[in-house]
Amino acid sequence: MREPDQFTRKQSEDVIRLYTAYRHELDHSAIGGRFMPYHWWTLPDPLGGIWMPYSSMLSDYASELANIINDLTHDVHRLRTWARVTTELSDQEKLAASHEFIDTLGTVALGRPYAIKSRFAYAAGHLCHQANMAKDLQGWRDEFPTERALYLNHIDPICRGWRRFRSFKRRVERIAGTAFKEATEDFRNAYNHRFSALRGDPLERARL
Repeated sequence: MREPDQFTRKQSEDVIRLYTAYRHELDHSAIGGRFMPYHWWTLPDPLGGIWMPYSSMLSDYASELANIINDLTHDVHRLRTWARVTTELSDQEKLAASHEFIDTLGTVALGRPYAIKSRFAYAAGHLCHQANMAKDLQGWRDEFPTERALYLNHIDPICRGWRRFRSFKRRVERIAGTAFKEATEDFRNAYNHRFSALRGDPLERARL
């Protein structure tokens, strides 16, 4: 195994020192925001056999949604911590922090709202599809959109018969909506299809 040269050793020491300062700040700061609870729903007990697929899907989807929402809460906490830790660093040190830690974290965090929105649509579409079977067993057909990515408009024909779907749709539409795109300069689209405007400042993501 090749021994690292002096420059590499110095680089590693600086990164370890930086991460130590970050962890100290992270451990002593409040997370902020709210965590998504698990097992928040209630279903009749006993539950008829026709509802078993619905019950299983609800349990799986609710847990996955809680996981990704809570991951985003943790990401925001980490990014805000990095923003505080790097405030007094030199430009070179900020670039090192961005390269080692912040770039990947920020990119993932800025993509999560889009994943959350899509997963809400996916979950709602499949749950309404199962609920429709219980509502109209004779007329129900096991036909579901084949799109790989489900959007709210795709599930509208499946879910529109349920009273609270309109309210649900309006709320979910706001996730990763216009306000978010403007605040992030449409980062995800720029990152995937052009050049991100946030690349110019390695810590800009941490301040969002």
